[in-house]
Amino acid sequence: MKTIKIVSLFLVIVFIISLVISFFIISKNRPKNRIENFSQNRNLVKEKIQENFLGWRQTIPQEKIQEFRLEKLTEKPGLVGLNETDQYVEEIAAKTTTQEILDTQISNYQTYVTPNDSAVQAIAKGKNPEQIYQEAISWVWVDDETLNQTEEKWLLPNTFLTQTPNMKTNPAKGRIASDCESQAYTLVSALRASGMPAEKVRVVTGKVNFGGSIGGHAWVEVFDEKIDGWFQLEATSGDYYDEKSKKVISSKGIPYDYFKEYQYPSINKWTMFNDKYFFDITRQQGVAPEIWFDDETVIKKADPSEIKYQLPETIRKMREEKTKRLLDKFQINPEKFQIKINQMESRKQEILKNLNQTSSSSNSSNLESENIENQIILIIDNLEKAVEEGMTEEQKIQAQTIVQNSITKAYKAIEQSNLDQEQKNELEKMLKDIESKLESGLSQAEVLLIKKKILNTLNQLEENIKSGETTKKIENLRNKLRENIQEKR
Repeated sequence: MKTIKIVSLFLVIVFIISLVISFFIISKNRPKNRIENFSQNRNLVKEKIQENFLGWRQTIPQEKIQEFRLEKLTEKPGLVGLNETDQYVEEIAAKTTTQEILDTQISNYQTYVTPNDSAVQAIAKGKNPEQIYQEAISWVWVDDETLNQTEEKWLLPNTFLTQTPNMKTNPAKGRIASDCESQAYTLVSALRASGMPAEKVRVVTGKVNFGGSIGGHAWVEVFDEKIDGWFQLEATSGDYYDEKSKKVISSKGIPYDYFKEYQYPSINKWTMFNDKYFFDITRQQGVAPEIWFDDETVIKKADPSEIKYQLPETIRKMREEKTKRLLDKFQINPEKFQIKINQMESRKQEILKNLNQTSSSSNSSNLESENIENQIILIIDNLEKAVEEGMTEEQKIQAQTIVQNSITKAYKAIEQSNLDQEQKNELEKMLKDIESKLESGLSQAEVLLIKKKILNTLNQLEENIKSGETTKKIENLRNKLRENIQEKR
């Protein structure tokens, strides 16, 4: 229990130090590119906090990510981001696909889910969902640059299933192969062809974090009534082409029900769709059944400020017109549906708040640190806004006040803990060092050096916690950080 308290409080200290540094970067009016570089690191810290809040499932072990080589999915350009994916699907791919948007569909995304296709029905015939998934993990993951000679190319399921085995550029000769998106929507197509209701299966595009490798991805989610929630299927966890060795590497694939127990490492969700439903989570446009707006999906809604690509007017109008018509067709109350959509952001904050309260009540030893972490998320959002809009003198004062309040809360958390007096004194000394730096300022070189050390320390701490080998390693890390602080005096 004492080790858990040390770990929690130590993480709080690390987060506060990183916030102090972000404040100095802003207040010293650093060049824009330096602020943007730090902003990226700040987002990683924010994402790590949110990942710890989100799931009731266990975190996927690092060794499993390495075993299935999941980091490969984000190493290539592919689904770079929300804007690039939207533009590709709605404009570029729409001009080349032979599949037209049906009258009952809202977006070009949906044209890639084809349960009535003969090749899709052939692999689904006589199989249950788990057997179809086993078929999917027999496909080979090959990046688009290798297979299609371009950074991004979505293949219709029929093309993927019948033509890729014979493509000259396919390094897995004779086998069905593609990047993540083709495997995801072909799997959904097959599940739909087998009779799975459209309400209970969807393709999701978004951002994932596979062992520190972060990028865009497409995966499948299935609703399971037994767990009253969604779990993920990762078709790309089977065999894959390794560009370095120029060989197809064998992999048994992630089991069908693996993500009922473990938390899928998604950071943001951009769109979710199948042949019947489509919903753009970030823009809050489209039509989807109520069970699609689960807590995890709402929490992982990307910030609308990330939208840089504006949909062409014709597509925007089509979405609006079809949304109204399909709400009626699918017997979804338009008024209630719109209220739900309008309240997504406020609901996101409420869910985060409730998660924090639930976690705090179930583990009293982390009560103070979890409350501070939740507050730190709001602080980061405030600093992010300040960077985007330019920080006034008044905002600088507010930011400094917020950081000071967090330090005060940390003092209180230490005082209420069951740590011995020597441990309390050590942590309080670290807080005083932070306060001193808050008053005196940091040089540019110190900012860069300490920022790097903090991020490395945070990563090491998380690994120690996951592995269970905390006591000795935490003590060593505390000593190293203490030495780093002393060096800066």
